[in-house]
Amino acid sequence: MQLSRYREQYFCKHRKIILNKTKTAGIVLLICGPILFIVSLSADYIGVGDVDPDHFTLGYKQIMGIVVGAVGILFGIFLWRKNC
Repeated sequence: MQLSRYREQYFCKHRKIILNKTKTAGIVLLICGPILFIVSLSADYIGVGDVDPDHFTLGYKQIMGIVVGAVGILFGIFLWRKNC
């Protein structure tokens, strides 16, 4: 009986720690995802991307940054809202 109660407290305690880490990872992704998304989308205007004064084009690196930023936002929302 005592061992069962101890085991229950142990798993409950570690479950809270894991949930806190998951929530923190979700918040970090929710902060970094939009930053990466916006910087990738506006790289030509900032002067980081391949600046062509004639027309605006998105390079493959910008597209990858936009996709990774969007996935980071969605995954961050999933981790932040996750209930165990």
